[in-house]
Amino acid sequence: MIYIRSFLFHFLFYFTTFIFLVIGFPWYIGKWKGDWILKSWSHMNVFYLKYILGTNVKTSGLEILKNQGPCIIACQHQSAFETVTFFRYCTFAFVYKDQLNNIPIYGYFMRKSGMILVNREQGAKSLKELLKGGKKALEERGGIIIFPEGRRIPVGQVGPINPGLWALYQSLKIPVIPVTLNSGLYWPAKKFLKYPGTIEVNFHAPFEPGLPRGEFEEKLRDLFQA
Repeated sequence: MIYIRSFLFHFLFYFTTFIFLVIGFPWYIGKWKGDWILKSWSHMNVFYLKYILGTNVKTSGLEILKNQGPCIIACQHQSAFETVTFFRYCTFAFVYKDQLNNIPIYGYFMRKSGMILVNREQGAKSLKELLKGGKKALEERGGIIIFPEGRRIPVGQVGPINPGLWALYQSLKIPVIPVTLNSGLYWPAKKFLKYPGTIEVNFHAPFEPGLPRGEFEEKLRDLFQA
């Protein structure tokens, strides 16, 4: 049964994504952002998770985000779950690797919707691109979502904290809200099978501007390890 449910989920996920890309085309070639499209797509994916896979999503601390002004969300990254469901919470700009630019239609939509596409292989140049994109995203979208470990990390492990998060924190001087989760248990990275259970998404108290780098990164690692 898990194979059938996983197949159905994948089919509906890709089919729905295509439909929303088509529906959203007039908005993205015009002057409208079409945020309602991103939110609807995200809610639909959570619907599929619950009613096809039996995977619920439990969120705690969301009021922290709702009561916060402009900020950066520093989120653990364990699977595609984070990139396709977080628009339910906000329409901040994601920091994406620029390889997504090469995906037909999807890459275009990412650019038009104000996402920040960065080539991490370019060192100092990529940081400049990130800061430039971050300032623009803050003005247009009110916040940024970044995966500080830079790639999907298995549950129970913590990757190195990339310098991009610190550069944004230091430059923009706005709070950072850490987010921890366990999505990799039920939506494993690069795996076909998805599993029933409860994905927990936890928003933590913000790190206010002004922390030294060592303290900032140590606090973040402690949360990611918990």
